[in-house]
Amino acid sequence: MHNFPAELARQGSELLRNMEYKGGMDVYDDYSYIKSLPARRFLLTAGYTRLQMSKLACLGITDDFEEIFIVDPDFTSETKKEVIQRIIDKYQLRKGDIIVIGDDLESEIKGGRELGLKTFLMDAANRYPEEPGESKGTKLSEVAKVL
Repeated sequence: MHNFPAELARQGSELLRNMEYKGGMDVYDDYSYIKSLPARRFLLTAGYTRLQMSKLACLGITDDFEEIFIVDPDFTSETKKEVIQRIIDKYQLRKGDIIVIGDDLESEIKGGRELGLKTFLMDAANRYPEEPGESKGTKLSEVAKVL
């Protein structure tokens, strides 16, 4: 994507592949709102498995989800859209019952929209001010707008 020389990209991937996060991390202030919803929850993230799992452990949220899906470039070339469809198929979910919540407009939000799902763009830093307001917010509790 950024046209790094092949050797630099290989070295960067090797570093990331073996990295673990051990610092402090906090969930969004109103994360408890999501936990309180009477719904099935799945987590979908992208990156190297070891790093992603270490971040989730630091956040202490791994047990909040029925299943965690990691789009790891070492194991798959799937897009988040494809993984969302796989989750729908695996769990026999109805599209009308699904809300995709994410902070990446070009990844899970785009995939959810392309699949005809309700989406909520968590835009805590207001990086996407031009995006329609009915499907975004700066707090997780604003998901209620799309319920």
